[in-house]
Amino acid sequence: MTSAREHMTELVEVIDKHSSLVMRPTKEGS
Repeated sequence: MTSAREHMTELVEVIDKHSSLVMRPTKEGS
């Protein structure tokens, strides 16, 4: 049960990072 939750959190983190990159490509890169 905890594994699934951990996996979900990891996925959310990755998606969030990707979303940020897509939203602002190189505005917050530096």
